[in-house]
Amino acid sequence: PTTASTLTLASGNLTINADGGTGVAGAITDSGTGLLSTTLGNLTLTANGGIGALAGPAPLHIGTVGGVLSATNATAGDLFLQTGNITLGGASAVLSQFGTGILRVDATTNLTDNITIAGNIGVAGAGTVILNARNNITFAQGTGITGVSTGASGTVNLTADSDSSGGGAINGNVLAATDVSTSTLNLAAAQGIGASNAIETIASTISLKNSTSGAIQVTNTLSGGVTFSGTQIAANATLIETAGNITIGAADIVSTGGTLTVTAQAVGKSITAAAGSDITGAADIVLTADDMVLGGVVTSTASVKLDTSTASRGISLGAGAVAGTLGLSNGELSKISTANLTIGSATHTGTIVADGAVVIPGTVTSSTSLLTKGGAVALGIHNLTVTAGNLVIDTTQGGGTGADVAGTGQLTIGGGTGGLTVTSGNGISLTNTSNQAGVVQLDNSGVGNIAYNNNGAMTLRSSNTVGSTTVVNQSGGLTVVAAGVNTKGGAVNLTAQGAGALLTLTGGVDTTTGGATTGANVSFTADDMALTGTTKAGTTGDIVITA
Repeated sequence: PTTASTLTLASGNLTINADGGTGVAGAITDSGTGLLSTTLGNLTLTANGGIGALAGPAPLHIGTVGGVLSATNATAGDLFLQTGNITLGGASAVLSQFGTGILRVDATTNLTDNITIAGNIGVAGAGTVILNARNNITFAQGTGITGVSTGASGTVNLTADSDSSGGGAINGNVLAATDVSTSTLNLAAAQGIGASNAIETIASTISLKNSTSGAIQVTNTLSGGVTFSGTQIAANATLIETAGNITIGAADIVSTGGTLTVTAQAVGKSITAAAGSDITGAADIVLTADDMVLGGVVTSTASVKLDTSTASRGISLGAGAVAGTLGLSNGELSKISTANLTIGSATHTGTIVADGAVVIPGTVTSSTSLLTKGGAVALGIHNLTVTAGNLVIDTTQGGGTGADVAGTGQLTIGGGTGGLTVTSGNGISLTNTSNQAGVVQLDNSGVGNIAYNNNGAMTLRSSNTVGSTTVVNQSGGLTVVAAGVNTKGGAVNLTAQGAGALLTLTGGVDTTTGGATTGANVSFTADDMALTGTTKAGTTGDIVITA
């Protein structure tokens, strides 16, 4: 049957049946814009050759339905309805399309039309589900019920703000339920995708586009992994895979709004961005996984933060990157372009090892931070070069007691002019050559000594607990800044070793801090000295000055 005008049943049920049985393809089509409506009763549509048609397009227009809307298309053709506000699934609207067909619902009669998903809607096979709303699409199915589903090779397209008017969001379920289960999922909205409650999905490929405001939150669970791509204009974007690996799609991930977070949560899983698959953010980019393969460019004007999902898993850098850790080769590090790079975090309890030559590229322009919560930082016997900006090493993050920071390789920061800040709870030993002319801050909050060997004019500030502090500058002057060199009863030894080198105390040297009145020995060694700062060796310490 074909309808071209409005058909309304004031009471009772309205049934239209175009199912001619086996071998007969009956269809229900609409040649105009008339509405099918019931005031009190049910509206039942049955066909085996299509209900509405995508070609044209020619949807079947549905008005108010006082009872249950039921549409079943059994064999061939499309199932395409245009409605106003509509609730799909559950008891309100039951739609059934054959497994490889296309099921489409457009809630586009009025500017404020919404689609609410109260139960399951979908196709059983490799078909396609398309839901378009001029306003919101909201998942409200019960706990444990999948909202929209297809078979293993199917596709789901959800679009809020289908008229591009700048309104419309896709809202996740407040209950624990899978919102979409499919193979390929495309989500588009204007005012957020899972902004308040994440869209929970099972899909192998997910693309996202949010055009005006609101956050993106998508949590996928597929052991085979997921490919993410998309664009976020306004607020934060959080993309999580709980079971498998994450691959960045060829269409890239671009956020021009807030923080972009991509996390592969499961143990041993990875984030892979192949060459040409880029990650771009106007704010912070946070990548968290037990391993990463960075062939595409990672660009943020603010910061890039790289960390493991398993807190105890090690991180290895540069030429010494090894399997079984979050290994970041020099080639991968070279793909990062940002003001501030952070490796590790306040929750990372594993080690950070730079045991081969490591180069932080000049595209990291301001600072590089290596952070752990009690995990040791080992710089190995090779060179660590921070091409631009400053270097921060801190093993006391997140309230951790700290671990040792040690290295015997050359350390070059900002071309020799950048600053170095090292914070440990178990000693600092950088004892070969640190080619460092910027401010060096060495702080140790626990047991252990501080030993630092430098090559080139440098300025120093330091604090230690009970351990000693020994700083030797092999060439060039050594200046102690106003903050001084302080210990709680640990000896201090400062040496400017080069011929004619000047040791300058602008700030003081104090071995009596924290009530350690007995102090400890202080020794200064240099060809020339300008000791304007105060030196305190306590009641039992000696001050020794050697040319």
